[in-house]
Parts: sequence; C-alpha cells; structure tokens
Amino acid sequence: MKKSLFLVFVVFSFFLSSAAFAADTKGYFALKGGIFTPNDKTDGMKGFDNGTNFEAVYGMKVHPNITLEFGAGYYEAKEKVLDLTGSAIPLTLTAFVNLPLGSVIDLNVGAGAGYYFTKIKGVAVSKEVSDVGYQLVGGVDFKIGPAISIGAEAKYVYVNPEYDFTSTGGDKSKVEMGGMMYNAVLKFKF
Repeated sequence: MKKSLFLVFVVFSFFLSSAAFAADTKGYFALKGGIFTPNDKTDGMKGFDNGTNFEAVYGMKVHPNITLEFGAGYYEAKEKVLDLTGSAIPLTLTAFVNLPLGSVIDLNVGAGAGYYFTKIKGVAVSKEVSDVGYQLVGGVDFKIGPAISIGAEAKYVYVNPEYDFTSTGGDKSKVEMGGMMYNAVLKFKF
C-alpha cells in the first residue's frame, strides 16, 4: 500500500512540476456533483441503490488542447437489505484532450488514475481499504462568461480493493467499489 501511495505521489509531483513550467499555463477550479450509479457486479456493489458524489478539482492547461486535472472527492451508495454503505474518497490525476467547437462549447475526454480510500460500513461490519483505481471521463463545457463555464460529464470509475472479512465470519475478497458518475460541473477559470 505504501508503494502505491508513493507512486501516486511521484506521478502527481512530476506532472505538477512539468505543468508549472509550461509556457501558456492557464488554470481553473471546478466543482462537480451528481449521481453515483454503483456497478451491479456480484463481486461489487450489486444491490446498492444510486448514491451521490462530489468533487473539487484544480486543472491546468499544459498545451492548448491538453489539460491535467487534480481532484479530491467523495462518493457513496447504500444497500438497504443488509444496511450497508459503500463509500470512497478518491485523490485523482486525469489527463484530458479538449476539443473546442466554436467559441462557446468545448468537448473533453480523459483518462487517469488515483488513490481511493474505500470503506464498507454497516451494523456488523466497518472496513476501510485503500487502493489504486482508474477513471475514464467524457464531458462538455458551455462558456457563460469570460471566466465561468457550466457543463456536464460522465465518469467511469474502477477500483478493486481487497477486504478482509474474516473477523465477521467471511473471507478475504476483492470488492469492486466503482461505477458511473453523472455530474454537473461549474468551472472558474483564471
């Protein structure tokens, strides 16, 4: 686990320092929030209802059509039969390709990785495990002013940490704690 966290830190630091020296760096701060739809896999979050998610990100252009985005967020979903809550706090780095469609609309697609602090909590269980995860993102931004845009995005998250349920009579098993996120985005550029 320490090696994975160290690797994420090294990659994060490399991209941050490289981006800081980019010639035409422009940044933004964005707030994202919406619906988290957990996967429906037997070894995942089958039976969990839709939940919520939110994220705060800092992005910077490292090329006219390439953006790096550093994010921190939270998502959760609940399962009613066993009274369980599955949640995660992701720290992510995502690279985007931006495709402007005129002066008002930008399409963007991206992929990235992050470190996910996951948790399963219920009446008889409370387990926390951290692991590296991955995300694929696609979205659209609409400029509503020189420094403000609104938008929407869809994000697929895959993280598969191993939980130890032996203390509650179970086994060690991997639990896929990802799914789809559908977000509204408010972006402030500077």
